[in-house]
Amino acid sequence: MTSSIAAIHVAKKQLGLDEDTYRAKLQVITGKNSVKDMTEEERQTVIAAFRQNGFKPVERRQDGRQKLTGQFAPKLQALWIGGYNLGVVENRDDSAMLAFVKRQTGLDHTRFLHYADDARKAIEGLKG
Repeated sequence: MTSSIAAIHVAKKQLGLDEDTYRAKLQVITGKNSVKDMTEEERQTVIAAFRQNGFKPVERRQDGRQKLTGQFAPKLQALWIGGYNLGVVENRDDSAMLAFVKRQTGLDHTRFLHYADDARKAIEGLKG
């Protein structure tokens, strides 16, 4: 499966389209009701149309890894990298920071940190 097909399926899920609505949109946009029958150019047209309807693809870094998400992710990441630069943190990788957040808060990812009390546990742990 190419990345454009995967992106279309992610868009379908993100936009909450049921199968019939999804197929109807494909038919209207390209004249075909299956992404497997489309050319790459037609798939890009579908992705552009879905973006106009509110689809937001996952942000990735230059190295291809997914960016951390969540209200408190930038602050936690800055503290984590600062700790690494000071020699307090041994592993700079995001997976190590996420493991630390899980130990401190019990939550698996920074995107689940919705409340300041939860984030404070991780932030104060990093400061300490």
